[in-house]
Amino acid sequence: LPEFKNECFGEYSKQAYLIWGDSYAASLSKGLRSIHNDVIQLTASACPPLINTKIKTRPNCFKINEFIKEKIKELKPKKIFLQANWYVYSKENVVDKLYKTIEFIKHESPLTEIIIIGNLPQWEPTLPIFLLRKQLNINQIDYVYMSSYDKLKKADEELINLANNEKIKFISLLDNFCIENKCLVATKYNSTFWLTTFDQGHLTEAGSIYIFTKLKNIIKD
Repeated sequence: LPEFKNECFGEYSKQAYLIWGDSYAASLSKGLRSIHNDVIQLTASACPPLINTKIKTRPNCFKINEFIKEKIKELKPKKIFLQANWYVYSKENVVDKLYKTIEFIKHESPLTEIIIIGNLPQWEPTLPIFLLRKQLNINQIDYVYMSSYDKLKKADEELINLANNEKIKFISLLDNFCIENKCLVATKYNSTFWLTTFDQGHLTEAGSIYIFTKLKNIIKD
C-alpha cells in the first residue's frame, strides 16, 4: 500500500482541500497551505491524477490512485485540486482519463468542488541554467520569453474544454505567471529575490506562495 505520512492528511475537517497529482502538484502545496489551513496532499512523482491508468514508468501509480480514491470516499474534501505536468502525459490521452477521475469524484463525493489547475511554465533545460545562459539578473522581478508557452497553452485549452463540459472550475497558471509568452522568472519573498522555479518547472516556495497569493480570491469562498 502507498505510504503517505500522517501529516499528508491535514485535520480531517469538513473544510479540507485535497491536492491530487504528481510532483508538479506537490510544488503547489506550500502556496495552497499559505491560504488555507487544512490541506490534504496526496501527490507522487510522475503519477498524474488519472484513475484506472497504468503508467509504464511508474508501476505503483495505479495503486496510489486506487488508495486516493478510497480516501476521497472516506474524507469527502470540500475542494479537490487536480494538477500535474499535463503536457508530459499527452501520450496517456489525458482528457478522456481525467474525465473518468472527475466522474468518480462527482459520484462518490457530490458536494466536493473540483478544480483543474493548468500547466506550470517550463524552462529549457532549467530556469537557473536558462538565466545564466542569457546572462540575466535575477535580482529583479522580470518577465522573460518562454519558448514552450504555445505548446503548454494548447494543452491547457483541452483541459479548459473538459472543465467547461463538466461545469467545473479551471485555473490557468500560465495566465497568472505570464504576460502573453513572457513569464515571471523571479519574485520578491521575505525581502529577498527568489526564482519562481528551481528546475524545469517545479515551483520554489516563493513561486508557490506568489501564485496562491494571486489566486486567493478565486479559490476561497
